[in-house]
Amino acid sequence: MNTKYIEKLEFNKIIEILANSCLTYIGKDLANNLTPQNNKALVVLILAADIYASTTNHFQVNDESRTALAYISEKIRQNDTDGALSIVTIEQTDCIALSQDFNGTLCTTYIYEYEGMLKELFIQDGVSISLQNGTDIMELSALSIEELDNQLYQFTATDQTGTKSSIITSERSVP
Repeated sequence: MNTKYIEKLEFNKIIEILANSCLTYIGKDLANNLTPQNNKALVVLILAADIYASTTNHFQVNDESRTALAYISEKIRQNDTDGALSIVTIEQTDCIALSQDFNGTLCTTYIYEYEGMLKELFIQDGVSISLQNGTDIMELSALSIEELDNQLYQFTATDQTGTKSSIITSERSVP
């Protein structure tokens, strides 16, 4: 291929971007050794890299938006006793409250979104609560908690990209 066209098409920049998109040393080496004589291979490689990047980004977004809900669902299942789940408001924040008897002491686990983080706070009943003291679980823009019916709840998580995911769950040990 004519060097004038190679420079005009900024072939070196395309190769650099392509090599930086590769996840393995073998891929980076193959990308860096591409020459414009093999046009078909280059086009296929660029298209494949774009499709791969788009697909992995889509899966990552879906994974992040659903991880918080899977975490909440599992915590509810772990604490599934009659009447253990409730929704409470603390510091103008809706929280999932999971009550339990911990070695003869009544305790509550609170799960909530606070300052861009999904948080969990395990605390003995009767002790003053400060939501900032919760343990960070993961980044989360918002968590909507709604009781749809007697012991039937909907949780909607919004991740940092604005992607929303919802689950509807209930306590299994309903009276």
